[in-house]
Amino acid sequence: MIEKIKEYIVNGLSNSGEWINVLNRTNPGHFGLVEWHVSISKAHVFIDIPNRVFVIKDVQYDFMLQLRDPSEEDGFKKWFTRIVTGKGFFYLEEKTEKVTIETLNINMDLDLYSREEHLI
Repeated sequence: MIEKIKEYIVNGLSNSGEWINVLNRTNPGHFGLVEWHVSISKAHVFIDIPNRVFVIKDVQYDFMLQLRDPSEEDGFKKWFTRIVTGKGFFYLEEKTEKVTIETLNINMDLDLYSREEHLI
């Protein structure tokens, strides 16, 4: 049962809109999300069934942003990678054993240039 719940959570997280929402708070701001990928496996998910809580750890989040200007000629696109953690709540339908993610809060460094490897 635990592995099945983890599988539902991984599938739900892979397509969650919260990955896009968290990027709206980056510093500096950006002019658009071009592309994103989340690398998550069941090994990254920890669940507490009685409390309907899940925690994710060491998840790789890769995303490309349009920076400096929205135009192609004055702006530029840049890839970033963050290792993130998060926490959320899920709902388990007893009869069907289907799991739905109710909330997800992602913790990540929102300063795009806080690490030396990302300096231009």
